[in-house]
This record gives sequence, structure tokens and C-alpha cells, in this order.
Amino acid sequence: MINDLKNNNKLSAALLTVAICVVLAAAAIIIAVLNPQTDFDFIPSYAKPGEVHFSEMKYSRPDTVALKNSIDELIELINENASFSSQSNLFSDINMMLSDFYTMQTIANIHFYSNNKDNFWYAENSFVQSEAVLIHDKTTELLDVIAASEFKSNYERSFFGSGYFNDWVPYDLSNAAVVLLLKETELITEYQTTLSEASVEYKGQTVAIPSSELAALSPEEAEEVLELYYDKYNSLLGSIYAELVKVRIQLADELEVNYVDYAYQNLGRDYTPADADKYIEDARKHIIPFMEKLNTDDTVAYTYTDTATSFYYVSKAAHNMGGIVEEAFDYMVKYGLYDISYSENKTGISFQTFIQNYNAPFLFISPSLTALDYSTLAHEFGHFIDSYNNLNVGITIDNTEIASQAFALIAPYYSNGMGSVSLDDLVLLNLISAVDTYATSGFINSFESAVYSLELEEVTLEKLNSLAFEAAESFGLNPEEVSASWFEIQHIYLYPFYSVGYAISSDVSLQVLEKEIEDPGEGGVKAYLNVIDRDASLPFVDDITRSGFKSPFEEGRTKEVADLIDLLIFSKEDKDDRSESESDPLESA
Repeated sequence: MINDLKNNNKLSAALLTVAICVVLAAAAIIIAVLNPQTDFDFIPSYAKPGEVHFSEMKYSRPDTVALKNSIDELIELINENASFSSQSNLFSDINMMLSDFYTMQTIANIHFYSNNKDNFWYAENSFVQSEAVLIHDKTTELLDVIAASEFKSNYERSFFGSGYFNDWVPYDLSNAAVVLLLKETELITEYQTTLSEASVEYKGQTVAIPSSELAALSPEEAEEVLELYYDKYNSLLGSIYAELVKVRIQLADELEVNYVDYAYQNLGRDYTPADADKYIEDARKHIIPFMEKLNTDDTVAYTYTDTATSFYYVSKAAHNMGGIVEEAFDYMVKYGLYDISYSENKTGISFQTFIQNYNAPFLFISPSLTALDYSTLAHEFGHFIDSYNNLNVGITIDNTEIASQAFALIAPYYSNGMGSVSLDDLVLLNLISAVDTYATSGFINSFESAVYSLELEEVTLEKLNSLAFEAAESFGLNPEEVSASWFEIQHIYLYPFYSVGYAISSDVSLQVLEKEIEDPGEGGVKAYLNVIDRDASLPFVDDITRSGFKSPFEEGRTKEVADLIDLLIFSKEDKDDRSESESDPLESA
């Protein structure tokens, strides 16, 4: 879960510097999606998933100079009150150029993450990531000019939809803000590169981390190597994070905003940091105590499992569910829209993204070659189904996390386990993972909230390690281990305040699992399809309740979640020993 790299369709300047870019299916709205005020919510009737194999999707470095010059030209036409027909033609051309740029950016991202030792893809990925900042600045400038012009209604009728520019707030970046955004990109690239090349000197040899070389060492030797690794990279990568936080605090000051509010706006959320903090605090009281009861060091989780086995059983689940789920899996396989291969040159992340020009989702995992890969693959395939079904329209970080987590929770029931790993074992692993989701999300949210409340001069490596220790202890994690290893959590570098959404979406995902338990073989699928068949015009919470689920923010929800987890994890024998007067958790959940 922690190494997931996710996407959303309301990216802002800060996120565009690092995101595996996702853009809406309709070409006419590509510019609008770059602004967090965008709320475009329909799929054109002609739109459908693309039919090009990934191997045939060619990359060429995008001509960003021509793109930025064209935007400048259109701004000049608008300011000179040129005819709308001339503006419209150029606007359409810019949309196509933007579509090309983001397609090339995504392809470069995929290849770079697949082999981060490849110098060509390193250079191309660095180029498109840096250029994305400048292009975002140009496109938002264009939107501001359109919003202030007499042609606003023309653009709404032809491209954006009625009322799109109502209450428009200009998003004008100063030169200082652009410099800070570029610095942010540089630091993130430095972090990813340094982490991917991690190694330590041990007994006269260079040992890469992670590496198969570790498996050849004795447990004692491996532990010594890891201690060297954490000592070295807590300093190196922790210092990069300290600089990154300083840049973001300065950016917020430059924009005259609170950074936490800014991050939530970037993520397109319709709930506040206060809402999320209350939910996490309630979860800390009701769900985190399970951390002490569960054996999270289950040997089944680390059973050797090759990727073909994990893939087969996720395929079995998809085909047994049928309908759009089966259709999405077959489509993914037919057009090669996945990379599940194992390589030591692969960046240790898993994600699903969308290739704009081809209307194609793409699934990527960096496998661990253990039974845990089943859940990772099922999780990312849940994203793939969602993106395939909705052509990436109306996808926000919270509802797409429901699509992924819910599929991972119910998939074992439709694959009947995974060969030597029984259904009961897979279900237990998923439930342990669900509890861990609350613990890690709570830790990260607490840590990030504390970090971004610091004054600039207070942001030091020593302070960050101290805050990590305190937050980990508060959420039932090992504080010594976490305070040494927190730098491995890529989300805090790439997507500030993203991780709290895992816990909030897990709430609804567990409601989908509950439907499967109540109506085996049908209830889970029906509930899952209801989740992904969303009304994109509605805010997250409204759409969830419209679909028949309880809002995560409803009073008492974390207690109900805790009751459900309690019911499913503990054996019948354990339950029999409990008081007969205890109410049935399913009745309250």
C-alpha cells in the first residue's frame, strides 16, 4: 500500500511536477483539467477505450517550445480581440499539442519506472517532468485570460460547458513560485534517483538495496546490511525531504495560502483537513488497537509466489465476476497494458495510469515475489477497471481508491484463494492489510500535519526523525523502526497528504466486502459495480451516499468498521468465549 503511486484528474501545479499525468478522455477539455477548479463530468458518446498495443505506442520528445509559443499566440489573439474562429482553431491545435505532451510524459514515466538505470529514459523523464511545470504555468495563464475576456461565453459554449468560468479565481503564478516549483521537481527527481541507486559497503563488497544479494546473506548479516542502509539513507533522503518541505512552505507563503489547504485543493477533495483529522483520530481509538492483537508477521504473506501465479488467480477472480470486470482484464491482456515483471532495475512502486492519446489505462507493479503480490495486483487492477469503465473521467483520489481497495478485498472470494495459499489465508492477509492501512495512513497524516506546521528554521532532519517517532508510536507502529525508515514512504515526497485518503476510502471498501459476506457470490460484485458506476457531477461524499453506502464521516463509522473487522478476523471459537450479550457487529455495520 505504502509504495502505491496513484493518479487523479484534478492535478495542480505542484502535482504536475511529479505526477504520472492523467488527463480526461475528451480532447476539448485537456487545458481545463490542469486547473484544480475543473469539474468536467461527462464522457463523450464517441469515446471508447483505445485499441493500440502498448508496444506500438511510440515515444518522441514533445516540442514544448512550439506548445508554449502557441499558447502565447492565443493569448495575444484574445487580447487583440481577434475573431473567435481564429482563436478557436488555435485553441483546438493547443489541445492536441497538450494531449501529445501528456501522452509522451506518461510513456516516459512508465519506461523510466520500468528501468531506472536506462540513461535515455532518465533524461526523457526528467525533461517532461520539468517542462510540465512550465506548461502548467502557461495553460493556467491562458485560462485566466479567457476568464477575463469578452470571449468567455464563446469558449464555454464551444469547449468548457455553460457556467464553467463563473466565480473564476485567477491562478497567477509569480516567477518566484515557478522557481520553487522547479526546485520541487529537482528534489523529487534527486530523491527517486538516490533511492533507486541505494547501496552500502559491507565486508568489502557493494550491496544494492533492495537486492537478491540480501537473500544470500545470513539473517544476522542481512540485519547488519539493513542497519547500514537505514543509517546512510535516513540522512541522505531525510535531508532531501527537509529541503522539499522548506520549498513547499516557501511556496505556500508565496501563494499566500496554508500549505495543508493548498495540498487538499490540489487533490480535488471536497472534505477538509479537519474532517480527515477527526476520522483518523476516531480510527486511532477504535481500529488501531487491533495492531496489538494481530500477528502481522504471518509467514504466509511471504510465501514465494511468482508473478505468473498472482496474475493467474487475479485473472480467475476477474473472469468469475464477469461483465465489465472480465472485459477490462481481457482488454488489458490483449493490448499489453501492464508491466508486472520483476527486475532489480525497476522502481519499487506500483500504480495505474492513463495514456491520453490512446484512451488506455496502464497497470504497473514492482513485484515482491511473495503472496502479497496477489493483493498488490488486485489493488492496481481495481484502479484499471475504474479507469477502463469511466475512461478516466470523474476519477478523484478517494473514489478511485475505493475501486482498488474494494476489488482487492473481494477478489479472493472469486478466485477461491491462490493455490497453496488458502481463501482464509488471503482474506486474513487482506484484513490485516486493512488494519495496517488505518495505522500507516494515520501515521503519515499525523507526521505530515506536524511537519507542515513547523516554522522554516525548525525543519531539520533531527526534528523530522523525532516527529516520525512520535507519530508512529501514536498509531501502534514500531517507533524505532519507523523513525529510521520513514524516508521510504514515497507518497510524502510525491503526493503530500494523499495517504489519508487510503483510510477514508477503506471505510467504503469494507462496506463492499460486507455486501459479499451477506450475499456470497453476488453481493460483492453488485456493490463493486455500483461503486465504479459513479455520478461524476457529485462530490465524493454525495456520490457515496447516492450509491447506498454510508459516509465515512458519519458519526460512529469507525466503531462500526472496528466491529466488522473484529467479526471477520477472530475465529468462531474466540467468539463463543465472548459475552452472549454482545450485539452482532453486522447489525450495526
